[in-house]
This record gives sequence, C-alpha cells and structure tokens, in this order.
Amino acid sequence: MSSEYVPGQLRERVRSPLRTAAWFALAFFVGLGGWSAFAPLSGAALAPGHVGIENQRKTIQHLEGGIIDKIAARDGDKVKAGDLLVRLDDTVPRSTYDLLEGQFIDLIVERARLNAEQEGADYIDWPDLLAIISNRERVGEAMRVQQALFDARREALQSRVDILRTGISHIQEQIRGFETQDEAVRRQLELIQKETEAVAQLVDKGLQARSRLYALQRTIAELEGTLGDIASRKAQARVLIGESELEILDLSTRNRNQVVGDLRTLASQIADMQPRLRAARATLDRLDLRAPVSGTVVGLQYHTEGGVIRPGAPVLDLVPEQSKFVIEAKVSPADIDVVSTGLPAEVRLVAFSSRITPTVPGHVTHVSADRLIDQATSQFYYQIKVQLDVDQALLKEFDLDLAQLYPGMPVEVMVVTAERTLLDYLLQPVTDMFARAFRET
Repeated sequence: MSSEYVPGQLRERVRSPLRTAAWFALAFFVGLGGWSAFAPLSGAALAPGHVGIENQRKTIQHLEGGIIDKIAARDGDKVKAGDLLVRLDDTVPRSTYDLLEGQFIDLIVERARLNAEQEGADYIDWPDLLAIISNRERVGEAMRVQQALFDARREALQSRVDILRTGISHIQEQIRGFETQDEAVRRQLELIQKETEAVAQLVDKGLQARSRLYALQRTIAELEGTLGDIASRKAQARVLIGESELEILDLSTRNRNQVVGDLRTLASQIADMQPRLRAARATLDRLDLRAPVSGTVVGLQYHTEGGVIRPGAPVLDLVPEQSKFVIEAKVSPADIDVVSTGLPAEVRLVAFSSRITPTVPGHVTHVSADRLIDQATSQFYYQIKVQLDVDQALLKEFDLDLAQLYPGMPVEVMVVTAERTLLDYLLQPVTDMFARAFRET
C-alpha cells in the first residue's frame, strides 16, 4: 500500500501547482485577448515639418534691376510699412524720364498754341496740366518758345493779309478814279451830242459846213470808246479785288488746314508719349524699394552699395509682424488616408530639449489636394498645416515664448487618427490579405 500511495501523493502535489499555473496563464491570455479586442489605442500619423507663418513672408524684388545707391535696412531690422529698404541709382532712369517729360511738355505747349491759332484767339490759353509739372524751368522755356512762334506766325499771316487788303484799297481808289473819269466823259459826250444836233440842223439849212458835223460825230465815237475802256478797266479792277479777297480767304483756309493737320499729328504723338512717360515715371518710382507691410527683414541678398541687382532678382524677404505661427508638415502618401482637416495633432519642437519641452496641442487646418514632390529628396508627400491651440499664456505653461519661435524651426507632428484596438492592428495584415485574395489581376 505504501509503495503505491507515495507516487500518487507525489503526482497530486506536482499536478496542483501546474493546474494553478495553467489557470493563471489562461486568465492572462484571456485577459490579454479581451484587452486587445476591446481596449482602444490612439492611432497617429507622423510627419516632419517646420514652423511657418500664416501670412507668408514677402519677397521684395525689382523689375528692372540696377545699381544699389543705398541699403537702408539690414537683416533683423524691424521696419514699418512704407519704410525705405533699398534705393537704386537714378542716373539712367532720371535722364530717360527727364527726356520724355521734356518732349511731352513741348507737345502739350505746342498743342495749346495750335488751338489758339485754330480759334483765331489773340492769346494762348495754357492748359492746367502745365501747372502740376514739377520741371517749371522746362515748362517756362517751352511756353516762351511757343508764345514767340504764335506771335511770329500771327504777325506773318496778318502781314500778308494787310498787304492784300492794301492792294484792294489801291484798286478801289482806281475804281473810284475810273468812275470820276466815266462821269466826266459822259458829261462831255452829252454836250457834244447836243452840239451835234444843232450843227446837223444848220447843215440841213446850208448854214454850216458838213465837215464840221463829221468832226463832232468822230468826237462822239471817241468818247464812247473812252467810256468802254473805262468800263473795262473798272471790271478788271473788280476782278483783282475778288482775287485778292479770295487769296485772303485762301490764306486763312490754308493756315487753318495746316493747324488741323498739325493738331492731328500732335494728338498721335501725345497718345504715344503718355504710356512711355508713365512707364518711365513708374521705373523712377520703383527705384525706392519700400516695405509693403510692417515686419522684420530677413534674407538680404545684397550687402554692397554700388553692387548690381539683376532684373527680377529677389533682394530680401520681409516677415510680416503679428503673423500667427502655423506648422507646415509633410505626410507620407501611405498615411494620407487617415489624415483630414480638423483632426487633433501633437507638435514636438525638435529645436528644444525634449526633456523640458512637452508636445504642444494643435489641429489640422489644411491638407493639400494633391501630392507634391520634395525637390531635395524626390520623395512624394502631402502638405498639411497645423494651427497651434495655444496662446501666449498657455505657451508660458510649457516654458515657451512666442518670441522663441522662428519661421523654419524644425518640428515633428503626430496627427491623432481614429482609435483602434490592438487586435485590429494584429489582424490588419490578415484582413488585407483576405481583401486582396481571390481577385483576378
């Protein structure tokens, strides 16, 4: 009995701890399985990024380029909107503008003179435009030249008209002389005709020689011829007067037509000159590169006065002040399916010590509509923007200050995605395999 009892008792003692261990193992795995099946785990998509600003930095460029005359702002300088940043040399643009402005002044003043000539005015009505031109010396010179030309042309035209009118007056005097002569001849003719009638009666009675009658008749014929000659001369004189008056009219017409033609040419020249003058003025105004907004100067590309700025080349960047910081990050295309706007995010400022700087909460405000490519690594990514959900007071709780944040500082973003269980993670490869199984390719 004792030899059979001892092994059974021994087996019972050994089996009891094994059962206990088995129950503990079973309880552990059952508990682990239940936890993995029901306990939620937060998912996250990791994305490297950097600190940016909501209002992008302003790049200051110059369209034409030129020689640097003055650098008024350096890297790190705080500037106000409208402050001078860089001034370019104005030698060439100024000379170009002055030349075009002088030509424009000449055209405007000449047009005023031609308008006065067209209207037959006694003086030139100068346009108000001349009063706002700053180059008073050039304006005064042009006005003097055109006034002198106006007076000379007016006097020349009037002189030619006066000569013609004087000729008309002389011809009119001749006509009056012809009329006086005509009147005298007519009186003489009337007397001789009476005498001829009396002599004819005497001749009929035989009291007067017939030769006397013939002599009087010849005199009458001569006087009638004289009257005809006087009438012809009067007609010729009147023709000369008409020709002179026509010439006066022709002078005015030709002068008016010339003025109209000159005005038409001037209008075309002025229309061509105005955009050129505006372009030259704009070029001159662009010589002063001024701050479009208040902010901080960064990335100054030129440091030497007298240096040359290439056309269209960036001169400096301006970071607007009071701009909100925004986090820009690059999400892998493999994670883009779980990233959307509105999701919470945790931002770790890589530039600071991770031991003393906790992650800063935020939320996704933007996801790019299509993938982009990193030119440095040739890797595809989706750009997201994360807005920090803290203000200056909350940042102080993290031992941070907005002044410590600078655009371009590296960060690491964890976009918190939908909660999943451990079992979902473990079974994901299997479910994906079954989802792709039994499909034709």
